[in-house]
Amino acid sequence: MNEKNLKNIMELRKKLQDLDENLEKIKKKNSFFSFFLKSLFFSLIFLLIISLAKTKTPTKIIVFVGAFIISNFVQSILISKKQNEEIEKIKREKIKIQAEIFSLAKDLEN
Repeated sequence: MNEKNLKNIMELRKKLQDLDENLEKIKKKNSFFSFFLKSLFFSLIFLLIISLAKTKTPTKIIVFVGAFIISNFVQSILISKKQNEEIEKIKREKIKIQAEIFSLAKDLEN
């Protein structure tokens, strides 16, 4: 029984380590560079659409800057919300695993 509990504890610790690695990946996933590139791409699409409409240069600049700012704002809201949900999900899973480890360790003591 004790060997089985020890084996379960080791497996649960491995799961905890994997969850920690996933948590770090999620935190690093949305780096500034990818955030910037997405906004730049979105702005260039708007610039292309406006240039097809044959507008004046100042209007093109205003649309480019406006699209860049709006895309940054929208990305920050959507990505941070999604990222926080994923982080909370992982934290809840970690708490469950830690509770299982604690109960198995307590059984080993008895």
